[in-house]
Amino acid sequence: MARLSKFVRTGLSLSAGQAVTVGPEGDTFTLTTLGMTAEYADRLWALRREAAMELNRKLTPGSVPYSAGQLPPSADDRCVAQALSEKCLTGISGLQGDDGKEITLPEFNELLLHRENAALLVLAIQAAQIVGVDTQTVQAEAEKNSETPSTGS
Repeated sequence: MARLSKFVRTGLSLSAGQAVTVGPEGDTFTLTTLGMTAEYADRLWALRREAAMELNRKLTPGSVPYSAGQLPPSADDRCVAQALSEKCLTGISGLQGDDGKEITLPEFNELLLHRENAALLVLAIQAAQIVGVDTQTVQAEAEKNSETPSTGS
């Protein structure tokens, strides 16, 4: 028998997030994320706009200006990491530092901001996208199931 919780997201899951296991087999950990929310998209746009303005202030005459959609990869990654940290990620578990100490969410968020930790950023993006895909899939299935079948006249 199906469980209702597989098909609906409660207010609690929207505010607390959904746990998603990430990483290669044998080296997994769990990120709790709200998914790619509208708040994430809006914050990402604002961060990209700010980054473009900052980069443009440093340009020399004759240089091509940056736009929010045309940032260097390192600047764009930093914007994505910050938006994920602020608007998507709500928890982490099962990830330890080399000293054996559990990594906290603020520590993880700080790691995301550094280009050398791009693998962690990719995992965080994947976790947030999975929540969105799950939600879209459930919604699409619900819409398909609610369509009135044709009577074949």
